[in-house]
Amino acid sequence: MKKLALTLTALFAFAACAFAQKTPTVVVVNMETVLNGYYKTTESRQRLQGAAETSQKELNDQLTSLRDLEGKIQEKNESLNNPALTDEGRKKIQEDAQPLITEYQTKRQAFEASQRRVQSELQSQSNSINATLVKDITEKAIAIAKEKNADMVLTTGITGVLWADSAYDISQLVIDALNAGQPKN
Repeated sequence: MKKLALTLTALFAFAACAFAQKTPTVVVVNMETVLNGYYKTTESRQRLQGAAETSQKELNDQLTSLRDLEGKIQEKNESLNNPALTDEGRKKIQEDAQPLITEYQTKRQAFEASQRRVQSELQSQSNSINATLVKDITEKAIAIAKEKNADMVLTTGITGVLWADSAYDISQLVIDALNAGQPKN
């Protein structure tokens, strides 16, 4: 009888402990909505758009120069099709065209490099801006969550957990379990 009473007492104590755990309070942040509603996002996008427009103007100027050279080279090629042209005249036109072709190839390579550079710079700026904005939003969301005594911040629009009370973190338990089978040296 004592064993039964002891077992029942232990069972009730275990059940009471299991039910006594705090129910997590969760708040949700729609990152896409917050990003779109944050004034710094609009300012950043406008600055990035301005940089993109300036870069595009520079690229357009280079492209105009390339098209001018293409026109000059095309004129030389059309001159070569003249049936009244002598071999010496043909040779002279080809010699005149060669520096234009070389200049065209050099400018085309420079243009393509500029396109890649501009694209890379704009992407880098965009990534940096987004990281800064998300950091700002994350910090503010965590502060608000703590004010509301929340245990966890979940996101919608972008998946993931922004913050969770360390009481719910089982990372070390997982690491310990994974490393339990590590061979001893």
